Amino acid sequence: MLSFLAKRVIQLIPTLFFVSILIFSLQHLLPGDPALVMAGEERDPNVIAQIRAQYRLDQPIPIQYFYWVKGVLSCPAISASRSASRCRCAN
Repeated sequence: MLSFLAKRVIQLIPTLFFVSILIFSLQHLLPGDPALVMAGEERDPNVIAQIRAQYRLDQPIPIQYFYWVKGVLSCPAISASRSASRCRCAN
């Protein structure tokens, strides 16, 4: 029984990895620039640059994926020991 559970957990790791890549990729395929949407009506280039830096949209895709996974794993839905105010799911 223990070996069966170990095999299932080992199979789960690559599955979660590929699902996370799929979700991250689909988010990046959405039309529009998130920094422009968050900047609102003013669209000041300095504000847009600050938003891109804050949410790491100016980083390469692998770096963005790393921070996205880090943010997903640090959410209170995953870790009950953290408070909801510290969740950085939007990053």
